[in-house]
Amino acid sequence: MNISDVLAGIISGILLTLGGFLAKKYFLPWLRNILTDGLDITGKWHCHFTSPAESLHEITMTIKHRGSKLSGDMVIIKYLLNTTIPEIKKYSVSGELRTKLVILNAHNINKQTMGSHTELLEIIDGKKLKGIGLWFSAANKIIQSQQFEWNRIGEKEIHIETKTT
Repeated sequence: MNISDVLAGIISGILLTLGGFLAKKYFLPWLRNILTDGLDITGKWHCHFTSPAESLHEITMTIKHRGSKLSGDMVIIKYLLNTTIPEIKKYSVSGELRTKLVILNAHNINKQTMGSHTELLEIIDGKKLKGIGLWFSAANKIIQSQQFEWNRIGEKEIHIETKTT
């Protein structure tokens, strides 16, 4: 092995490290911006509603956003009528972002309990997610639907970049 081989290896390592840094810092954010029209819904979201069976639901969802793919978790706290102890369910969330539409699928983490939940949401005014949710109600043994309006928890709001033509 001669000195030129060692130098070539060192230079290659430096160039690969620099290329990886530049791709992570500049190329990936640029690509994400193009794929999602500048939208970023990463963060915590909150929603509450009264179901058709008149039970109160408090839902918190954490979303991680990478490109057009979404992942995260959802915790549903359900207060049944005439009871003081809430029912708590945890869901795994996956989905995607297309232009200003969010498609979410959630499945109960507890494999012994049936639980699937799907939502189609629109990003409204850069501050809310609003749309329809569908789920199977084990108590009523039917598929139910409900209007949902999610609000971001905390100060971070959806960032929307405007494009001029």
